[in-house]
Amino acid sequence: VSPRPLASYGDHAGLVVKEVDFSELRQGMTVIYVTEIGTRAGGLLVRPQDDGWVVKDWGADTVKRQLILPRTLVGVVVLAFVPPDPAPDSRAPPISPDKAANFP
Repeated sequence: VSPRPLASYGDHAGLVVKEVDFSELRQGMTVIYVTEIGTRAGGLLVRPQDDGWVVKDWGADTVKRQLILPRTLVGVVVLAFVPPDPAPDSRAPPISPDKAANFP
């Protein structure tokens, strides 16, 4: 598992997330979890604390105080796909609306 933060992957990165048992978590793993407001987020496991893990959110400069608990863990990021950026001169020009109507 790479500890590379999601912010460094750029836009349109695809993640493969594996469900794991909470006891398998280790410092430095990249995880997806459900926040206290019910949204999904990702970050790095910093250290175990009480019955959970302290997490550092992707792109954040500081460690977040929220604990990841067994009920909030979605899984561990095991693979990330980053689409290549095409060279600026290799991009196809936009199709005008009148020509787009001729496509099947």
